[in-house]
Amino acid sequence: MMISQRTLAETLDLLHRDALVALASDLIRIPSVSPRDTADCARLGIAPGEKAVAEALADRLRKAGAEVTLQEVVADRPNLLARLRGAGDGRVLCFNGHLDTVGAFDMGARAFQPEVREGRLYGRGAADVKGSLACFTLVLETLARTGITLPNDIVFTAVIGEEGPPSGTEFLIKSGFRADAAIVGEPSGCRVFVGQRGGQFVRLTTHGKTAHGSTPHAGVNAIEHMVRLLAAIPEMPIFSGAANAYGVPSFCIGTINGGLRINVVPDRCEATIDVRMPPGIGPEDVLAGFSAQMERLGIGGEVEPLEPGHPAYLTPETAPIARAAVQAAQALGIDARPTLAPYWSDLAHLHRAGIPTLIIGPGSILQAHSADEYVPVDDLVTCARLYLYTALRFAGEVEA
Repeated sequence: MMISQRTLAETLDLLHRDALVALASDLIRIPSVSPRDTADCARLGIAPGEKAVAEALADRLRKAGAEVTLQEVVADRPNLLARLRGAGDGRVLCFNGHLDTVGAFDMGARAFQPEVREGRLYGRGAADVKGSLACFTLVLETLARTGITLPNDIVFTAVIGEEGPPSGTEFLIKSGFRADAAIVGEPSGCRVFVGQRGGQFVRLTTHGKTAHGSTPHAGVNAIEHMVRLLAAIPEMPIFSGAANAYGVPSFCIGTINGGLRINVVPDRCEATIDVRMPPGIGPEDVLAGFSAQMERLGIGGEVEPLEPGHPAYLTPETAPIARAAVQAAQALGIDARPTLAPYWSDLAHLHRAGIPTLIIGPGSILQAHSADEYVPVDDLVTCARLYLYTALRFAGEVEA
């Protein structure tokens, strides 16, 4: 049965600010640090891993009436799957967020002592992504409590290993999980991200010839060659060409290493570059672009991928989940212009499995991993409402 605008408004009002802050705070209090940061955990006297927070969410969602499974990926590190059954065989919607966080680092023990100040909830994982976990959970609880029965299932997948391998989402897909669409809860400032930029890490090497530092003309300075090459990056066609609908590639010079000692002309220099690309430009284009630039400048050396690159992932704006999210954002007065996430996320694993996926989440990537990580409380409310409204529109259950 179609949901009236009045019922919709009443349901959205059930997503209370206090309830969202309380749940997000409860999740922050449970350390779920990636084993990648075990040394930081030892410093604070806490155990790494996501099991405790997975079990806390599982208990809560079982009480709400969801079908809950803990899927062990590796020992004591389970994914959580919570399915809210629909009445028919409609399109399955997946909510996806990760259970793990990075270490406390400079936050110290206060990382796990949530605090609300000036409209912001502070704590490790507040933005990345315990805020969205709280929103997803409350949406499922609200649908269950109000008795709204959709024609489709909604499955909340809270996974391990987004901050470091093994990937819980990749394991989920390999185990046979499928859905018709997904929303990943990475921080987007409540914007609708219809995909994410591609990436390629590049290592550049320039060569020279050693000589005594007092007679530099007798050698060839590899560092000087590298300086010329790096200074010319903005002139490369791949970076200076016309922008497409999702912008132009960006680059970050990450490291430079070269030279033997101060009084020796260096015969080798290395630099690493982080390149992020919009759709239409692939990793192979980035590598070819740097090779061509070295040739144009007459610089000898090599261009190598530091690891396999990946293309941009884009869900067409005409896809049902994208239309539903944009329409929901418009109805709620949120900036509804679709754009791309600049960062990597579990969207990639879902997209490769053929699942049209969006990124929508409270908070900003600028706060993720920081010493003062926080999520605006208003974002929690906005995102919870946007998740619920999008789910109803995707199910085709909201009156025009």
